[in-house]
Amino acid sequence: MNNVILKGFMDRFAEANGLSDIEESKKFEIFVASSIFRRRHQCEVWDVDESTMVIGGGGDGGIDAIAILVNGRPVSTTEAVEYLIETSRRLDVEFVFIQAKRSPDFRASDIGSFIFGVEEFFNAAFENNVNISFNDDVVNLIELARHIYSHAISMQRHPKCFLYYATTGKWIGENDPEGRMEAGKNSLQGKNLFSDVTINPIDADALQVMYGELERSVIREVQFDMNAAFPDINGVVEAYVGLLAGDQFIELVSTEEGQLNRELFYDNVRDFQGQNHVNTAIGHTLSETSLRHTFPLLNNGITIVAQSVKRTANRFTISEPDPKRVERFQGFVIQFGFATERSHTCPGQKPLAESIGGTARDIQA
Repeated sequence: MNNVILKGFMDRFAEANGLSDIEESKKFEIFVASSIFRRRHQCEVWDVDESTMVIGGGGDGGIDAIAILVNGRPVSTTEAVEYLIETSRRLDVEFVFIQAKRSPDFRASDIGSFIFGVEEFFNAAFENNVNISFNDDVVNLIELARHIYSHAISMQRHPKCFLYYATTGKWIGENDPEGRMEAGKNSLQGKNLFSDVTINPIDADALQVMYGELERSVIREVQFDMNAAFPDINGVVEAYVGLLAGDQFIELVSTEEGQLNRELFYDNVRDFQGQNHVNTAIGHTLSETSLRHTFPLLNNGITIVAQSVKRTANRFTISEPDPKRVERFQGFVIQFGFATERSHTCPGQKPLAESIGGTARDIQA
């Protein structure tokens, strides 16, 4: 690998995870997959078993990593899917495919081969004209995809499909590779299996940023104007309670890519329960302009426990929140969904994110 800085990042990752002795090509594939899964999908690569994510090998269709995420969590068995349907009564599905090349080039032909492998994955699930022989691990995931689609009634929308093509070079948007990606996206969308298809080029700079952000503390800054300090509590450095504006709330719980940061809720006992009667009522309050101002009164609020809270006037810098201690996941997801899905408003109307608020408790333990 010619990129010295990226190699340093990869070697540090390998040393931290006991991978220093494996060959560089495999090490790079795992490094790329871990960075993308953790940063873009809040899914820790080491928390999934070998059949959930396929890393390279013969009969892989030119795909280095595959994961199927259901309700934000990786699944590898039909039993896991059935459990999530039973407990959440919904299916929110993402298919993620990754190809990692140590070459600095974004070759249109290699990109095309990668996209073709993904197309054949779904052809194997739903059609008979398959041109690739897949290994047993990939076949298991193909069968799992077929099983998931058999429960389409539990989906509020079709699954999303993400493709990532990573190299050690720099993406400059040349016509040939860009055109191949656009054609591949259109072809996959033409299968009518997905609500959205995204094909992302990942270059060395993007990998360095992703891994660097993962290694650093999670830091968020919010304007917390309406707050009051708690009195002294044994074992607590400082704590505040108050009303947090909707746009500041979205800033607090979003990743840099504007997605809900599920790492904050990874160890919550209950996943999002879907549109049950409580969550439907929350959504109704948020969607009705005449009711929206009552949201802080009706909602129980959220609690965030952080390693450090720095206050400058009413600007709070929160670092290293503990994922086990971010609570009230149901209202969290509903509020985030309404604020992001309805970001475009009529002239003269405030964006939803600015016109709602919620109770927040911010504790430095």
